[in-house]
Amino acid sequence: MNVTALNHDQQGSKTHAPYRKELFATANDRHISFLDEAVPLRGASHADVVRYSVEVPLRYAECYGVLGDGRKVPLADKRLFVAWSRRESLCSLLFEARGMRIETRIDPSDQSACDAPGNIAGIDIQSIRTDSDARPRNLNIRGRQFIARDGAVFG
Repeated sequence: MNVTALNHDQQGSKTHAPYRKELFATANDRHISFLDEAVPLRGASHADVVRYSVEVPLRYAECYGVLGDGRKVPLADKRLFVAWSRRESLCSLLFEARGMRIETRIDPSDQSACDAPGNIAGIDIQSIRTDSDARPRNLNIRGRQFIARDGAVFG
């Protein structure tokens, strides 16, 4: 399967550059390895996830990976999930682990993500800096607002 990315040539007109599916596989493998290490699932790998789900069973929202057989698998430490954002088909899950804020972008409409586990389109990482009181500051993640686990506006 070939994937076509839209580029602009030197005259400003649009051209299509073919990319092979194998190029995306390497990036997907790195995403999965990183997530399995930083934000592990309980008893499963992010490679086995077909989609991600955010549910609010009680007061706090929880993030689950849904496997191919329909099982919902929680994070090994549910406190790593801090917020989420959704706009049309694009969903972002925000985790905090090891002094990093990790945004996992989920987009089933993205051609490069359609074959990726859980439709992961990309991962953005920021370090969490603290103010003088050693409290984490809310960093601006691409100017968007997220919904925190407790339902408050985050970011």
